[in-house]
Amino acid sequence: MGHRFKQRFHYREDEEPDHDQYHGPAPHGTCRVQVVRSVSDWSHGVLTEKSIQTAYCKLIEEARHFVYIENQFFISNTQDKGVVVNKIAQAIVERVIRAAREGHKFKVVVVIPEVPAFSGDVTNVTAIHTILAGQYRTINRGGNSIYEEIRKAGYEPMDYIRFYHLRSYDRINSPWDSYIKKMEEISGVDFYTAQVAQSRQWIGDSWGNAGISKEVKIAEIQTNAGMGIMAQDAKKEDVKTRTIPMPESEAEAKAIVDKFEDAARQLREDSDVSDTVGQHAMQDKTFLSDEKWLGTEEEERNAYVSELLYIHAKLMIVSF
Repeated sequence: MGHRFKQRFHYREDEEPDHDQYHGPAPHGTCRVQVVRSVSDWSHGVLTEKSIQTAYCKLIEEARHFVYIENQFFISNTQDKGVVVNKIAQAIVERVIRAAREGHKFKVVVVIPEVPAFSGDVTNVTAIHTILAGQYRTINRGGNSIYEEIRKAGYEPMDYIRFYHLRSYDRINSPWDSYIKKMEEISGVDFYTAQVAQSRQWIGDSWGNAGISKEVKIAEIQTNAGMGIMAQDAKKEDVKTRTIPMPESEAEAKAIVDKFEDAARQLREDSDVSDTVGQHAMQDKTFLSDEKWLGTEEEERNAYVSELLYIHAKLMIVSF
């Protein structure tokens, strides 16, 4: 069946396409493209195919100036022995040492997540510990890592290869004392009740009340801990659990949210204050110092939060 339905790339240069079967565009591109994959019996029910690894190793070997890699994981082996049979690390070591011996300028940049694989408490998750241990043994520990093998050859690995992860920042445009607290006083609706009401609005009435909880338990962080702190990062004494009744209907929920938002409109007009300043982390053409803020300087400092950017890409760029 593979040749029953043909695309233009199925025809040889000296073969005339059958236009009854193919009606694609006439122009041809200038890129040479090869499709590779990584599958095995456990993932796809076939014999192991490692054409992605083969392509990576070959391209690293042929690279002239730099190799840039983004990957969700980085577990590999520099040796021909051991439980890890991935040889990308070995290809990197061999190419770096060759560049060092020949006196050529050569760089490898690898971008991976700060914490790989799974969300949760990193102090209690065995899978995360296993992956991190594998990555450290690949990068710079255990006797046969990339850094150690390059040093054995007499060269400084940091001159040729470095590993990075990404973080970003933003500013929460809701100072507690001068804004949220006053909204509560004016509206008579507290912040967490408004949150629950908004979630009830999103649920809607399409399904009736079947399966909708009568109440919601919320981990409420005390304001002296700072609004920017996440519940899982707060100290135990800074968090208390509150039980908030769920509005019985979408209309009831909307009335609560409208009341809370109306208090905001009474307090201030903040259309000149950006909802996000995260674009400045990406070297925006404007400046963070030009961003307006309604509140005290201390509140603004407390409103900044930082979070890791999770790398899920599997990407390599090579300069020939």
